[in-house]
Amino acid sequence: MIKNYLLITLRSLAKNKLFVFINILGMGISIACCIVAYYNYDFNASFDSVHERAAQIYRVNSIREFQNQTTKFGFVPMGLGGVARQNLADANKVVLYSPGYGDFRVKEEVFFDNLVYVDPEFFDVFSFEFVEGDASGMEDKTKIYISDELAQKYFGEEKALGKPITQLFDSGKVKDYVVAGVFRQPPTNSSFGATAYTHFDNQFMGNNRDSRYHENSWVYRLTLFLMVEDPSRVPAIAKALQPYTENNNKGREDFILREFEIESLEGMAVGDSYNEI
Repeated sequence: MIKNYLLITLRSLAKNKLFVFINILGMGISIACCIVAYYNYDFNASFDSVHERAAQIYRVNSIREFQNQTTKFGFVPMGLGGVARQNLADANKVVLYSPGYGDFRVKEEVFFDNLVYVDPEFFDVFSFEFVEGDASGMEDKTKIYISDELAQKYFGEEKALGKPITQLFDSGKVKDYVVAGVFRQPPTNSSFGATAYTHFDNQFMGNNRDSRYHENSWVYRLTLFLMVEDPSRVPAIAKALQPYTENNNKGREDFILREFEIESLEGMAVGDSYNEI
C-alpha cells in the first residue's frame, strides 16, 4: 500500500515539475530570509555588548532645530569637554573622543591610517582585549595603542610592543610614538572601529588648522562620553549642560543648538552609533 502511494506521488510530482520547483524555491527563500533576519537581530541586540560597563556609559548629543526639523548629532563642541571635566561632579569619568587620520612612517614605509585622540581614561571606560602590553601608559603622550590588524600590517610577525611609529604632518613636523599596547580589533557591531589611539593632547601638535582649533574651542566638534555609576544623576547632568548651548550658538551662528541630550550607550540604536555619525 505504502509502495503504491509513493509511486503515485512520484508520478504526480514528475508531471508537475514547475509547481514543485516553485514551492521548493519559495521555501528556500523563506528559510534564507529567516536566517538573515535572525543575524540582523543578533547584530543589533549585541551591539557594543563587549563593553562591560555599557549600562553606565552615556554619550552627549547635540539637538538642533532647523527649518522645523529636529536633528540629533552624536557630537558636541570641543569646549564642552573641558566644561564636563571641571563641572560635572556626578560624572565618574569623562572621555573626549576626537577621530582623525594621518601619515605614519614605520621603518622605510609610509602608511595612511586613522588615529583617534582620546582622554587617558578611555581604556578604563571601554573594554578592549590587549594581546600585547596594557593601557597603563595612556597618560604618556609618547605612547600609541594599535589594533592587532594594524600591528600585522606594520610589523608582520614581529612583536609590535615597544616598536617606534612616526607621524608625519603636512607642516613638516613629526611626532614620534612608541607602541605601548596592541588590542584585539573589536567586532563589526561595535561603535569603535578605529585601529589606533593616543593621548587627546597630541592632536594639537603640528596641525594646520586655524587658531580656533584648541581644547576649549566652541567651533570644532568631537564626541563626548560620560561614565555615570548612579543613573539617577543623569537628569541633573543633562540640566547642568544646557546653559552651554549659548557658548556654541555664539561661536557657530550657522549651527544653532537647542539642547544637549544624554543618551545611554546600552540603548543606543545601531544607526545612531558613533561610527555612523
